[in-house]
Amino acid sequence: TATLTLVVRRAVAAATRRGQSFGFLGDDGIVFVAPEGSFMLTGPTVEIAGASAEELSALAREWPVLSAAGSFPAALTQMSYGSPDSGWEASLADGTKVQWGRLEWTREKLSRLSEAVADARSKEPGAFSADLRWFEDGKVLLKPAVARVGN
Repeated sequence: TATLTLVVRRAVAAATRRGQSFGFLGDDGIVFVAPEGSFMLTGPTVEIAGASAEELSALAREWPVLSAAGSFPAALTQMSYGSPDSGWEASLADGTKVQWGRLEWTREKLSRLSEAVADARSKEPGAFSADLRWFEDGKVLLKPAVARVGN
């Protein structure tokens, strides 16, 4: 005899693939489809094109920290996978783009990013382009997202 136990998957984010709706990222890192109306997620989305099962699992593991209110200097709108070399990119509501890289050092990266952006905004408001791919080497690279035209 066998016993089957049905368990409802827990969706943590809406998933897209090449910009088109593709289902949901589960808390176990598996992307799945569900009938329309099954989940009403209003938070950031995940662009999964090119991401391996290991990358999706890592994202699901780190998602509670990444998607928490106040984690980033502005609200997270989307995490996108680039390539094995570039890793993940975070898009923020204020137009800031963050080359995140591998999903390691998440809390530390968020803390340093917030510090760097707060310092930069005290000198020049606006959106930024940040690169955290060399975080392990002690580097947080930050520049204005739009170059200023000066006289």
